[in-house]
Amino acid sequence: MTEKQKLRRALLQKRRALSVDYRHAASAAMVETIASFSAWKRARLILAYFPVGEEVDLVSLWERALAEGKQLAFPRCENSEMHFILVSSLSELEEDAYRIPAPPKDGERV
Repeated sequence: MTEKQKLRRALLQKRRALSVDYRHAASAAMVETIASFSAWKRARLILAYFPVGEEVDLVSLWERALAEGKQLAFPRCENSEMHFILVSSLSELEEDAYRIPAPPKDGERV
């Protein structure tokens, strides 16, 4: 096992050990912090991800982006290539082959 793999495994174990309440509070704090940045306020296009497992949950930030009129794009992998596809609503996301919410195949690429 490489050093990078060991580090990833150790950090994943630490993240999984955090309580659900802590993860929710930390995610909410990150959303507010990011939304306060001038770069966020100026941004017209946001490249986003959908959280899996114990990852930081920024879904409320994505909802805020859409409410503020920003363009929002999520990754979709096809044929070993990643593309970002615009969505106008989070309800457009559908489970991909890995059961991760992803934008529709026929969406507009950015």
